[in-house]
Amino acid sequence: MSGDLYLTNAETAEMIKLVENSYRDVNIAISHQVASMAYKIGIDPYEVIELANKHPRVNLLRPTCGVGGHCLAVDPWFLVESFPEQTELLKTAREVNENKPKEILGLISEVIEKWKSTHTTKCRVLVLGATYKPDVDDLRESPAFFIAQELLKNKDAKVMICEPHVTKDRLGKTLSSQAVSLQDGVNNADIIVCLVAHSQFKVLDKKILAHKKVLDFCGLFHIARQQSSEQEQFFWPAKKHELEKELIKSPYTIGNATGEKEVVE
Repeated sequence: MSGDLYLTNAETAEMIKLVENSYRDVNIAISHQVASMAYKIGIDPYEVIELANKHPRVNLLRPTCGVGGHCLAVDPWFLVESFPEQTELLKTAREVNENKPKEILGLISEVIEKWKSTHTTKCRVLVLGATYKPDVDDLRESPAFFIAQELLKNKDAKVMICEPHVTKDRLGKTLSSQAVSLQDGVNNADIIVCLVAHSQFKVLDKKILAHKKVLDFCGLFHIARQQSSEQEQFFWPAKKHELEKELIKSPYTIGNATGEKEVVE
C-alpha cells in the first residue's frame, strides 16, 4: 500500500481525526432521519437514499439501527466538550444517532404487540447480528447488541440471536443462552429482525422468509436498481405506474404469514 504523507503538528492532526469521524457521524444522522421520515409515511428509505445518491453531489450513507464502534460513537463528543458553542450540529447529530436504537426498539415492540393480539403463545423473535458493523467481531458501542439485550426484557417475546462473528462466551450471560445458528433461528422464528448486514445473511432465500415477518433495519434485503441506461437514470419517475406495483407498503416488513405485503400500524 502506498500513499501521500502530509506533515502537520500534533494538535492539528488530532483535530483532523475527530473532524473526519464527526463528518461521517453527521452524514449517518441525516440518513437516520431520512429513514425515520420514510417509516412515518410507509416508503422504503433505502430506495429514497439510493435514488437521491444519483445526484452527483449527494452521497448519503446507508441507515442502520444506530452508530457504534470505538471512534464514530465517541469522537464527536470530544469536539462538543472542547467547543460547546461551535458544535451545535455535531451535538444534534450525536443525539439523533444515539436515539436510533430506541426508535428501532419501539418499532419492533409495536410489531410484537400486534403479533400478540392474534396469538396465544410468545412471539419468537430472531435477531440477526450483534456487532457494530458488518463482517467484524467488534461489539464495542454496538447498537445491535444494545437492542438485542433490551428485547430480552420484553415478556411477550422469546428472543434468539444469530451472530456468526462472535463466540457465545463473548455475548455475555444473558445473550449467550439465546444464541442459535442461522438455519435454526430462521426455521423457528415468527419475526426476523435484521440489524447487521453480515455477508452470511445475504444468502438467505426469500422463499424461506415468505411466511415470516421480516423487519429489515440495515438494508439487508434491499436490491439496488440496475442502471440500464442513462435515460432511465434521469427520467425514472416516468415509470411511476410500474414502481407502484412493486412498492412495499411498509419499509421494514417484507411479508406476513400469507406472503402478502401489509402495513404495520
